[in-house]
Amino acid sequence: MQFAQKYRPDQFSKVIGHKKIVDELKGYITKEDIPQTMLFHGGSGTGKTTLARLIKKAILCTHVVDGEPCNVCDICKAITREEPMLHYREYNASNLDKDSMRKIEE
Repeated sequence: MQFAQKYRPDQFSKVIGHKKIVDELKGYITKEDIPQTMLFHGGSGTGKTTLARLIKKAILCTHVVDGEPCNVCDICKAITREEPMLHYREYNASNLDKDSMRKIEE
């Protein structure tokens, strides 16, 4: 297991340094008013993938409490194990070129 996977926060409350963004994301979850698309921008290691996975958990989790995923249900466990899921797509732009991004947009 890679360092980033082993120590990746599994709750919004464990994310350090992004309080304003985390509060906004948890607000989307608790109000069930989630944007159709979110774009995260920043350098490598700034938390983009971590936040995307926490959002995925919180949206799909069967036991969300105050916007936090439970980390106990089968969906949360599958996301933690980074198993592919049919009803969710995560694109990491560092692995895609411009033409691939245009195809996704279409």
